[in-house]
Amino acid sequence: MPRLFIAIPLPETAHIATLQGMLKAELRESRINWVPPANFHITLKFLGDVEPYFLNSIQLALQQVAAETVAFSLEETGPGYFGSLRQPSVIWYGYTSSPVIRNLARSLNDSLYQVGLPREEKPFRTHLTLARVKTLKETDAFRNFMERPHPTIKEPVHIDSFTLFESHLHSGGAVYTEAGRYELRGA
Repeated sequence: MPRLFIAIPLPETAHIATLQGMLKAELRESRINWVPPANFHITLKFLGDVEPYFLNSIQLALQQVAAETVAFSLEETGPGYFGSLRQPSVIWYGYTSSPVIRNLARSLNDSLYQVGLPREEKPFRTHLTLARVKTLKETDAFRNFMERPHPTIKEPVHIDSFTLFESHLHSGGAVYTEAGRYELRGA
């Protein structure tokens, strides 16, 4: 069964990878799974393991949602985390949560529910995951890092498509392959 998710790959993330490298250097003693910069993306919906007979319906639903969604822009907001400052579960890099991307995530959720896939119940948060934290040992260093200002690129990032990815899990981490790219209206 293919393991699928829908995401927006981001074109320019070298500065985010640099920020991730600085954070890695400060959190060397912690147990953290770092996302390789080549895998940076904004997840719109995680589908999980999907029976192959769903694939055609999924692709048709994604085409319809893309045709109804206008291209849009996002602005960076900088690093953040889920969980607590003393024990975060995920460290992320954020983007503005515009009405268009929230509607896109909701439309995908609704359309894929109609196809027979489970609905995502958690609220959508526009971010790319930098790391998943198992155990944070350097809590003071993490707090200091999160409290200091970090430069962001002020120019908006233009989003003109989203992608259906297949995730292949390996001992060295996940490898993503593109299973379909969907152009937004006006792209």
